[in-house]
Amino acid sequence: MQPTTKIHTNGLSFYYGKMQVLQDVSVELQDRRITAITGPSGSGKSSFLSVLNRMWTEIPGVHLQGEAHIRLGGQLHDLCDKRQPAQHLRRKVGMVFQTPNPLPMSIYRNVAFPLKLSGCSDRQQIAAQVESALRRTLLWDEVKDLLKKDARQLSGGQQQRLCIARSLVLEPEVLLLDEPTSALDVAASAGIEDLLLALKQDCTLVLVSHYLDQVKRLADKVYRVDNGRMVQL
Repeated sequence: MQPTTKIHTNGLSFYYGKMQVLQDVSVELQDRRITAITGPSGSGKSSFLSVLNRMWTEIPGVHLQGEAHIRLGGQLHDLCDKRQPAQHLRRKVGMVFQTPNPLPMSIYRNVAFPLKLSGCSDRQQIAAQVESALRRTLLWDEVKDLLKKDARQLSGGQQQRLCIARSLVLEPEVLLLDEPTSALDVAASAGIEDLLLALKQDCTLVLVSHYLDQVKRLADKVYRVDNGRMVQL
């Protein structure tokens, strides 16, 4: 079966005020695949991710030209239309950052937080989804007896898996990862890589990474950003 296109852009340009960061980007990212984006620091990789979850709308002075669309729940969403509400999109497009950022609360409450923020108040449903997310990130057996523990006391690798679990608890269709292993040791990085390979069974992943060996191990498709232009390798 041929993979379907999940995200596509056509002639996309990205500006901070008058400074152009991305220029004429036309790409297709496929569903249930890992697409890696590489390139030097400051080349526009993170800016591209901000287009995909509409975070660019929160940054003063940013504007886009061209086209960018994402298919969620079978419907096409215009990522360049600032008038469209971003709340639904951000529930379906999760984000994991370079440095693990657990909230100053318990392990359980960290993972449950997005559910409560979305209005879910059914305790049994929340408990079930929290457990499911922790199982998917292979954390459940490690923390099931420590759910009331402060999440910031976990190891670096555990914290990053917790952050991924927090992103997965709303069952997103797309997961954006900005250098998710750069702050981790070799063993923790390998664990995250194995997790990402498993997650692509039912999620589209877009991975920003400087590590070319990691890109070779994980990616189905690779783009390089340089001087604002994005080309497939």
